[in-house]
Amino acid sequence: MLFNNGFSNNGRVHLRHIFEVGLMITKQGEAFYIDLAQKVLDPAAKALCRNLARIERRHVQLIETTLSEWRSLSIDKESMDFYGQELKRRGIFMDSPPADATEENVAQYAIRQERGMVDFYRAFEDAFSDSWRRMYIQQLVTEERGCMRDLVAAYPQVSS
Repeated sequence: MLFNNGFSNNGRVHLRHIFEVGLMITKQGEAFYIDLAQKVLDPAAKALCRNLARIERRHVQLIETTLSEWRSLSIDKESMDFYGQELKRRGIFMDSPPADATEENVAQYAIRQERGMVDFYRAFEDAFSDSWRRMYIQQLVTEERGCMRDLVAAYPQVSS
């Protein structure tokens, strides 16, 4: 099921809103990994969490740069609630690995989060008929996929 199936916002999905939700979740991801780095005991897991936080910071900067070029368009509560419920339903930054998590546990968790964000953004690719909007969505998908691929390459032993 696509994220935007069954959602009615006067039949419109706003690209800016998708970016705003992406920015919000990415900032939460950065804070999540910073916090997790303080909780996990394994030094390698701590280092991975710090690196994941840096990656999320890079994503924040990318999204903020794009948003700064567009006019402001506030998101209504109904839309924000919908996006929030869909992200929650798919487990995006919901469950945290325990303090005794290994580096591999954290990597497996991070891969699932990246995959979830890819799926989130991809769900909106067909929501726009004009190619320039789809291009922006595809940029987000490409960024998230790249991170996921890097994690999978670094941790091939991790099943996700």
